[in-house]
Amino acid sequence: MLKTFGFVSLGLAASLAAQDCSDLGTNYGVGDDVVVNSGNAIPIGFAFPLGGSTFTDLHPSTNGFVYLSNAGAAITNGDATATSAELASGPPRICPLWTDLNMLAANNGAVWVNSSATECTVTWRNAVCWNQTVVFTVQMKLFPSGDVQFLYGPGATNTSTFGPAALVGASLGGGVTLPAASDFLVAGATTDDTVFEEFLAAGSFDLPNDSLFLFPTAPGWTWAAAGPMNNCVSKARSYGTGCGFTNTVGEAKYELFTAFDLSNTGQTYAWTGTGYVLADGAGAIVPAVNTPTTFGDDNTQQIPLGFTMPSPAGGTSNIWLCSNGWLSFQATTSTDLSESIADHLAGVAKLAFLWDDLAPNQAGTVTIDYPSATQCIVTFDGVTQWNAADSNTVQVVLNSNGDIEVRYGACALLDCLVGVSPGNAAIDGGSVNYSDLATTGPVIIDTHVGPFGFSGLALFSNVPVLGTNWDLTTSNIDPISPISVTFFGALPVDPGFDLTTLGAPGCNLHITLPPIAQLTGISVGGSSTVTLAIPVNPALVGASAAAQSVCLTLGNTLALYSSNGVEGTFGY
Repeated sequence: MLKTFGFVSLGLAASLAAQDCSDLGTNYGVGDDVVVNSGNAIPIGFAFPLGGSTFTDLHPSTNGFVYLSNAGAAITNGDATATSAELASGPPRICPLWTDLNMLAANNGAVWVNSSATECTVTWRNAVCWNQTVVFTVQMKLFPSGDVQFLYGPGATNTSTFGPAALVGASLGGGVTLPAASDFLVAGATTDDTVFEEFLAAGSFDLPNDSLFLFPTAPGWTWAAAGPMNNCVSKARSYGTGCGFTNTVGEAKYELFTAFDLSNTGQTYAWTGTGYVLADGAGAIVPAVNTPTTFGDDNTQQIPLGFTMPSPAGGTSNIWLCSNGWLSFQATTSTDLSESIADHLAGVAKLAFLWDDLAPNQAGTVTIDYPSATQCIVTFDGVTQWNAADSNTVQVVLNSNGDIEVRYGACALLDCLVGVSPGNAAIDGGSVNYSDLATTGPVIIDTHVGPFGFSGLALFSNVPVLGTNWDLTTSNIDPISPISVTFFGALPVDPGFDLTTLGAPGCNLHITLPPIAQLTGISVGGSSTVTLAIPVNPALVGASAAAQSVCLTLGNTLALYSSNGVEGTFGY
């Protein structure tokens, strides 16, 4: 059950612990229409490739762009007037949000640069448009590959009363021919080394609280907006351990095919807190965007999700994807190619979406995409069976709420296994006729939630980004407890304070006392979620709070089990 509370009503804002965000790098100060560092070159940290040339240095303007050079002379033109003509005619330039910005000390505003051999990050922190008051942050990341990432905090806009025009893009300049403008909100590509989008009307910038990835194709670029991204000032970490009870494994369901009949269909696994409701139907396959990931034959790779999702193995922020058409929710080196009911029950917690001896190294591609901060998409496109001249397409959509869609394209194989299992000697829940779900109706799959065996009360969360919700999920709640209570403290206690003397052996206190707030969640299937709505308040950037949950139990004399701790740092 989800319960939402106002952030300010909790009294958290006045109690949060301040935290330095040193990985922003060096603070180059404030100003209006200036190039920081007196216009002098700042090392990138590597030779950054752009349009057939490379550059070792940059010159950030307070107006949301950087000039590029090779230890060149100082550049002092802060240039508040963003035009495509200047982009083409001027010096080499990369523009996350070139518009008339103002970096004010009163807003704790500043331009920061963090250079290393593997990444260069420039941050326009707590900027405002000239003569305006809405505060926002813009960030740019450059990589040795030539990849570029732009990050836009909530509220990012172009509303200067001097002139609202804004431009996003990159160019070698120097008089290049100006191509047609792009629309970065829609994934696309160009063969021109100059790429840009102009926003001429006040408030027309359409990527606030979003991010943009630019990938060089030499010549040209591909691009995709990827949803809110989190820089160093917004993070969540788990620490310590929870105490609890012995957890028993649940059931697996499946269909073992000898004549596969799910081509051009789809199914949805809707997360219930203790397993799934399997139903007919899923969205249409969407084209893959990113560069395919190289998989060998019988190869399993760890894939980051970009978020934490509940699963039969518990909360996970990674999957382990096998080239043979299955993925695990827990760490594994298995590359199991021989689909069988016995292995489905005995192995790791997995989703088998097309489990067979596949060979993407022989034909087809495997691509991982992140269309938003809450979704990861795995696409097997035209993958062949080992030493076979066939083609099989399937797409798996994983969502941060635990829901999973499996979308099938044309599949030529005949034998395979499809289903979900908590593994770990799961109960055989029997076969399901997937192609008949529309007639028979949804099927409940009660996997239970791991880890199985001893199971400590567990707390996990997403990243607390300003302008979004901080969701904290407590799992492995003792079945006798109808609720969990999540307490917030100003600081983490790590390692924890042993509660054995209070009658709770194996349990620890992981936050400072007294608590500054608490939220109660209703247990549904051993899991509950509470939510904090985080306002867009720049004063919260870099502040942190610690959280820990408890539930009722008859397992000790204190009558409480305690979870691990979670420390959240607020930011963009």
